[in-house]
Amino acid sequence: MAHRPGEIVLMDSTPLDIRAWDPATDTTHRVELTVALDLATRSLLSWRITPESTNALDVGLLLIDAMTPEPMRPGWGDRLRYDMARIPLPRKLDYHQRLAAGAARPVVFPRP
Repeated sequence: MAHRPGEIVLMDSTPLDIRAWDPATDTTHRVELTVALDLATRSLLSWRITPESTNALDVGLLLIDAMTPEPMRPGWGDRLRYDMARIPLPRKLDYHQRLAAGAARPVVFPRP
């Protein structure tokens, strides 16, 4: 259960029952739809249609789209503006303290 927007974002990929034509190679491909959905507001944050299957780069671009707000356009109401587009807390550590704290943590390298 999510209580505020952005607290939980659901991401999912599904193959579509369509084929896309690539004019450069004159071939057709299966496509997948990948979406990011905000659980609290049930709003679609971002989406991508990718050929064949979704990979990590596509998911990264999906996250960038979800985290980068659209610029305000003429005719949009003021209620669409965010009050604050940053974390409303001061930093607890300065840059050097964060590096020292980060160096003390173990690093895990997963193997494929």
